Amino acid sequence: IIVLSGAVASDTELDIPVNNPKYNFIANLNDVFKKEKVEYKNPFYFEKTPKGATLVATVNHTIEEVSKDILWNSDNFSAETAFKVAGGKYANTIGTTQNARFMLKDYYEALGLDVSGVQIFDGSGVSRMNLVTSSFMADALRLANAKNNIKKYAPTAGEGTLKNRMRHLVGKLSAKTGTLNGVSSICGFIKAKSGKDLVFNIIIMNFKQKPVIIKGFEDDIIDKIWKF
Repeated sequence: IIVLSGAVASDTELDIPVNNPKYNFIANLNDVFKKEKVEYKNPFYFEKTPKGATLVATVNHTIEEVSKDILWNSDNFSAETAFKVAGGKYANTIGTTQNARFMLKDYYEALGLDVSGVQIFDGSGVSRMNLVTSSFMADALRLANAKNNIKKYAPTAGEGTLKNRMRHLVGKLSAKTGTLNGVSSICGFIKAKSGKDLVFNIIIMNFKQKPVIIKGFEDDIIDKIWKF
């Protein structure tokens, strides 16, 4: 349940992340059934596709399309789906969270990182059981970008969830934000005034101020990094 409160000053479009991808999928599927006048009142089960099943249709999205939903709009459904699909490709079977965890562990260990202290319970970052350090995130960004140029997928200042933030850093900053109740974070890449390419990761937890104040504090830190 998402509760919005306050006065509406003008027409506004808000991108609200999906809290539960499973139930969101079922809700959308029920809407399609209703629209197409398909009668179905039994529970939904997630299982392997049975042999002999008839393929009705397929939907494909490029990594560029999906990454924009994830990195620009913080779409949790896309993040969770991409995480499981990658796990399925890695294990050469169906996409599951467990396969995705194995995939992530082996990927970063191959890059030379210690993942023994990392715990991932979902692919969207919504779970408060996810455990990761700021230093690990910075190293992961640096090494993954060196191998796959992941920086090109992230929005710059003035785009996506950075739409109203740090506009003086347009073209110099590529970053992803993260927000939970009492937790705010931002990580990414920045071209400093000195010409150096820098990686940063900021995680602020257990604060009592309004999130907008914390986001402003993050912007101040990033501005100092840019002037490095």
